[in-house]
Amino acid sequence: TSSAGCFVTFNSLNISVTALPSTVLNVMENSGTTGNDGVICAGDNITFIAEAGHVNYRFYLNNVLAQVGTSNTYSTTSLANNDVVHGEILDINGCEVLTNSITVSVVSLPMGSIVLTENSGIAANDDIICDGYAAIFTATSGYVNYNFFVNGLSKQSGSSNVFVSSTLADGDIVTVSATNVGGCEQVFNNILVTVKALPSGTLSATENSGTPNDNIICPNEQVTFTATAGWDWYDFKVNGTSVQASSSNTYIASDINSTTQVTVVISNSNGCTLELNTIMITVLPAPVGILSAAENSGIASNMYHLFRGLSNLQLQVTNIMVFLNNISVQAALQIFSSMLWLMARVVSVEYYQ
Repeated sequence: TSSAGCFVTFNSLNISVTALPSTVLNVMENSGTTGNDGVICAGDNITFIAEAGHVNYRFYLNNVLAQVGTSNTYSTTSLANNDVVHGEILDINGCEVLTNSITVSVVSLPMGSIVLTENSGIAANDDIICDGYAAIFTATSGYVNYNFFVNGLSKQSGSSNVFVSSTLADGDIVTVSATNVGGCEQVFNNILVTVKALPSGTLSATENSGTPNDNIICPNEQVTFTATAGWDWYDFKVNGTSVQASSSNTYIASDINSTTQVTVVISNSNGCTLELNTIMITVLPAPVGILSAAENSGIASNMYHLFRGLSNLQLQVTNIMVFLNNISVQAALQIFSSMLWLMARVVSVEYYQ
């Protein structure tokens, strides 16, 4: 309308309004106790996802441009606790929008180590053990779960920070993965275990008392105990008490007068020990008897004064060996009789069972 009151109708314009891109920024991660909650363990990956299908995307970390391009995702493993990420989207129509911001919580990883305690071999706690001996692995305490591995295979998982094994082989590698209350997991150091072989052998006994080498002797008879040769040290024990510890593999006993157990602990150059078999020595009681003589020669009988070559002497004993001037003349008879008294004689007997 003009000042004179004249008016005219201009042409019409059609205005097109296109929808803006979505401003929603999502997060994807499987770290910690719950996935996609924006709480991650230090060093774990987290991915931020904007609406797809647009021309350009800018991602900002703490308001500093971190990535620009056509990808609608931004991934990183280097976030710190309370870092803030947001995006800027440019669509095909040149429209730009800012996404929501996401504040990320980063939980620290467990920190610690694993140590081996053992008293096997030459030196304690040197990671060298004897075969079959216990090795105690202890991880830093204070975490909710410990998963112990031997050569990459899980052997124990739970709240205990201690793992004990007596079945390790030479060259085995032991480690542990600790988990904290935030669900974050960290593998501690490895321990390489060296396992040394045990000595081996047997213990035997040699004796000539009664029936030889049957481990049954008369009181205080000599017994020789022999262990397999070739080892560094031998500790012989009688009824559990050490009686000889040296490099000698033999032990001679001549004072055994009651049933006795003998064994030996052998050691090799690696300090590994093994107790060999036990030998039971049975001791028979000594026989008891009386030697008597009967004769009727000379002035008075049974006075043991005999006329040379004429008199008879009878000895009544049981279970004996008879000696005349230390020469064996008769065994195992109850009565020994002799008239061969050409000179003075000394008569003795040995009892046996």
